[in-house]
Amino acid sequence: MLNFTFYSIHFTWFGSVWQTIYQIIDFGSANRFLDELKSYHYQKLRPK
Repeated sequence: MLNFTFYSIHFTWFGSVWQTIYQIIDFGSANRFLDELKSYHYQKLRPK
């Protein structure tokens, strides 16, 4: 029972931390950054 309580508290805390991180990070800017990174990578790989 003690083990279960510890794990439930741990996962609840972990979930709230991830929720806060997701709220801080703007998904639009993150996706735009990934798109720019991919396009830059493809330009480097693509032969002129």
